[in-house]
Amino acid sequence: MEPINAIEQIRALENQVFVITAHKDYKSMMLSPEGILISSKRYDTADAFREGFAKGGGLLTTVGTIRFDKVKKFSHKENADSLSISYQGMALSLPGDITFDNGAGDLHNVVTYLEKVQGFNRSEVQLTGGKAVLPNLLYVGLAILFTWVLYGMAGKTEAEEFHGRRRWAGELADNIAKAIGPVGILLIGLAATGWLAWQAWKKFQNPPVEVRLER
Repeated sequence: MEPINAIEQIRALENQVFVITAHKDYKSMMLSPEGILISSKRYDTADAFREGFAKGGGLLTTVGTIRFDKVKKFSHKENADSLSISYQGMALSLPGDITFDNGAGDLHNVVTYLEKVQGFNRSEVQLTGGKAVLPNLLYVGLAILFTWVLYGMAGKTEAEEFHGRRRWAGELADNIAKAIGPVGILLIGLAATGWLAWQAWKKFQNPPVEVRLER
C-alpha cells in the first residue's frame, strides 16, 4: 500500500497547470477528483485557470471536462509525451490525444496520478510490429502523395489557380515546386519517403511497449 503522505504528494498535482496541445483548441489542463479540466486558453497559475474555467466557455474560450467515469482507457507509448484517451461513448468535442508541451515528465506525473489517486489499473502491452507501424505508414503515404502533387505542379509552366481560404497555401506550394523543378521535387520526395519508410521498418523490427490505464 502506498504511504498516505506519498498519495497526498501525488494528489497535490491537482494544483498544477499543465501546458498541452489537444484537439486543435485546448492549450492547458488541470487534474481534479472528477476528471481532467481542459481550456482553450493558456494559464500560468492554478488560480487563474480555475477562475477562467468557472466562467465557462464563450466566443473566445472553450472549456471541457474529461470525466473519469466516461473514460474507457488511457494509454501511451514508452518514451512518449502524448496521452491517448478512449471514451465509453461518443465524445466528439473532447480530445483523443493530449500532448504535453513540457514533455514526458508531465506525462509521467499525470499517469502516476491516474494510477495512484484515481485507481486506474496499469498494464504494459508489447505491441505487434504491424500495429506499431500504422501511424508511420500513414506518413509514408502522405509523403508519396505530396511528392506526386508537387511534381505535377513543377512540371507545368503556367501557374495553378486556387480558390477558397487555403488559396495562399496552394499558391505558395506552386511557387516552391516551380522554383525547385521536377527533378528537385522528385529527389527530395524520394529522400523523405525513404527516411520515413526506414523509420517504419525500425519500429516494425522493435515495436514499442504501450502503457494502458483501465478501470
